[in-house]
Amino acid sequence: MLNKTCNDEEFSKVFKELKHAEKLELPNNNSLKMYYTTIMNNTFEYSNLQELLLSNITNYVFSRKENKEAFDTKKIPNLTRKAMMEFRKISNKKDCGNGGELGELLLYIFLESNLKAYKLLSKMELKTNSEDYIKGADGIYLYEYEDDDNEKHFEYIIGEAKIEATSAKSIADAFKSILVHLQKKDFERELVDREIFKETFNEEQAEKIKRILVPSPDDDDIDMQKAFGIFIGYGLNKNLKLDEVDNKKGKKIIEARIEKDIKNICKNIKDKIKENKNLKNYLFYVYVMPFKDAKKDRVEILKNITI
Repeated sequence: MLNKTCNDEEFSKVFKELKHAEKLELPNNNSLKMYYTTIMNNTFEYSNLQELLLSNITNYVFSRKENKEAFDTKKIPNLTRKAMMEFRKISNKKDCGNGGELGELLLYIFLESNLKAYKLLSKMELKTNSEDYIKGADGIYLYEYEDDDNEKHFEYIIGEAKIEATSAKSIADAFKSILVHLQKKDFERELVDREIFKETFNEEQAEKIKRILVPSPDDDDIDMQKAFGIFIGYGLNKNLKLDEVDNKKGKKIIEARIEKDIKNICKNIKDKIKENKNLKNYLFYVYVMPFKDAKKDRVEILKNITI
């Protein structure tokens, strides 16, 4: 029904996945994945990441309709400049404080490239002004798949993206936002009734998506579940003493550290779900990414792609 919007041809060149055995141990679909960028000179290297972000900035900020119109009229460079301006306009210090803008863009790339869950609306599209976001969602995605019995299923994914100095802080903030979102009982109906939803999709698409997100009692052929897509960005432990070792050993130290980190992160997430038993039957797709210095790097990376 929907097509991928993310340009991810360079995804495998930008990210390396850490293979691990940690499980969230939930009854429904879930995953916990960690990716990191190239380690060069005992630190994470971001130039390829910045190229990937820049090549997707218009796809993230604007709807399929707007991107197609820009492509058809050969005005993609104009749309790119406009997308950069949207990021520059963000002046809400509280929002900038949790690194949401970069995290939202990364979550978009991971969900579309890895999970194959496609964007319905980004946070940039949802916002009404620089300080007012509809119900706090960091993007809305739709995941469609068939099971082993060829039965079709849909998952409606709410995005939450946090980048903080520690993974504990990022996780705490993400789950705080999730709990706030769950208090909004009419979110889906309110979403599909908004003018921006009608403007983003053609009439046929809008009706199909509306039927999935807000099924009627007669739509027993539609299996729709709610899920959360979470991006957790955090900074490496600053006591690794990487300046005292050669680059080969430094890389091993970093990789050993993030292997330890994913164990702690998995336990922390499981604890958060246990604290709020009503979360156990939701679906979770978690993407984790370490930075050298999360608070500093999130500012520099965004600055470099919006100059």
